[in-house]
Amino acid sequence: MKQITYWVHNLSPLNFAEKNNDATLYTTRDYITGSAVRGMMAEAFIRQYQLGKEAHKNPAFYDLFLSGKVRFLPAYPLNGVSDKGKVVFQLPLSMMRSKDGKVIKDISGVGAPEAGFKKMKGFVVQDGQTLYPVSVNKKITLHMARNTSDEARRRGKSEDGGIFNYEAMEPGQWFQGTILCDDDCDAEPLLAPCFSFSSDNVIHLGHSRQTEYGTCQLQLASDQTSYRDIDSSQPVYLYALTPYIPWSEWQRVTDIAEALVTQLEQRLVEKTGHAVSLHPASGMLNRAKIFAANEDVTGYLAVWKGRRERKNALSAASLIPIDVEKLSAEDLHELQDLLYQGIGCRREEGFGQFRLWQPLTAVSLADNESRPVTGEVIPHSVVYYTARKIVRKRLLAEVQNQAVQDAGKLKTGNVGKHILNRVEILMESHRTQQEIQAIIDHEFKKTAQDNLVKLSLGDITLCDKLLQPQFAFDGVISLHLQESQKERLEHDLGNDVFSLNQNVVYKWYWLWFVRHVKKAMDIKGAGA
Repeated sequence: MKQITYWVHNLSPLNFAEKNNDATLYTTRDYITGSAVRGMMAEAFIRQYQLGKEAHKNPAFYDLFLSGKVRFLPAYPLNGVSDKGKVVFQLPLSMMRSKDGKVIKDISGVGAPEAGFKKMKGFVVQDGQTLYPVSVNKKITLHMARNTSDEARRRGKSEDGGIFNYEAMEPGQWFQGTILCDDDCDAEPLLAPCFSFSSDNVIHLGHSRQTEYGTCQLQLASDQTSYRDIDSSQPVYLYALTPYIPWSEWQRVTDIAEALVTQLEQRLVEKTGHAVSLHPASGMLNRAKIFAANEDVTGYLAVWKGRRERKNALSAASLIPIDVEKLSAEDLHELQDLLYQGIGCRREEGFGQFRLWQPLTAVSLADNESRPVTGEVIPHSVVYYTARKIVRKRLLAEVQNQAVQDAGKLKTGNVGKHILNRVEILMESHRTQQEIQAIIDHEFKKTAQDNLVKLSLGDITLCDKLLQPQFAFDGVISLHLQESQKERLEHDLGNDVFSLNQNVVYKWYWLWFVRHVKKAMDIKGAGA
């Protein structure tokens, strides 16, 4: 089993809507769903390899996203960048805390709650024998549902009076998740190039990602899958790392627990070739030691433009007791391998992930304020990203200025705007410079190319200019920076801070060049 660890750092608010009873409030989960990560990576893969609507016919795409060989697990919140690589999980439903908050106990070892204790829930980061609670910072923002009329948008008000509130995770937080791969599917070499389009590895997740929400940074790293060693003197449980969606409908938690353990036994028999039992000698699970709950799982599919069917699932952090005393070391390894492969529906989205669990003993709970600060101070990446974006925006403005100046020098013949409209559409597309130039050179008919030849910049026709392999643009010179300023920005924001992708420069220049030529034609026509 192979594993890729990924980290997401949100640079803008994040919203992953969940069920609530308020028609005007969209609440959010406290984590990034595996479904969202899988969808984002599938979209990037399709764009990178230009698969279009035939993506499902591509063998690599099928293996990564449709076959179940790769499971995209959710990303759970961390307390900060210093927690990267540490174990983060939801507290099992057996965890209790004294009312004064000084003592925590995992009652999965005894099976009954104690007086003076109450249930704990939420995410924690484990550092040795200490658990540090993770609190997700959220905010609620008021939005106005305006209709599509331009007048209403200019006035900034809704004629229908529709308002709604978005709850979102605030920017600047870290999340950690894993991608599990079968041994015959090497996902990392295929996924890594999908994010080479941005030196900052910028991605977009969640709701309203076309507006002010969902901008994040992604990091990927190969990791090793580690199976847990079992202490035979302690009880053993199946811990639901993620919600479990059975194939069949169910009502009672005890029934689904029995069915799950029986299914695992059958799959173990198929893998090992001999009889295996996870039930105790009595043949029935100890229902008093089942710590479980249920939850509704739904979601929105952008491709279908609709919501998924709501499913009843066993909640994450549930515990189901099993008996492994009669299992050999090889059987235990096969069992854990099955758990990493996932069980039930939607395994590829991270659902149905279980791990072996034993009661937490000798652990303590600590506040993050008491945690020692180690390592060097790392600049806040929201500031870093924003600063790089400002520089990039300034560089693109200089490209646009150069395009406007050159457009004023264009010698126009008796040519209409139709050919310019075609060039503008190409520059607005997702095609690269090489693809655009190939279309102009080989797919434009002779009449269209002749019209481009009638337009010229100096001694070079517009057709030849569009087909030139390199576009001359020096970002540092255009910003009129002193050498000391340049060195400081490169030190703080990276040596590539003044570098723009050649495709971006080419398309941005010609887009604004054509727009200003068309505008000049309109003004000239109006004057005539």
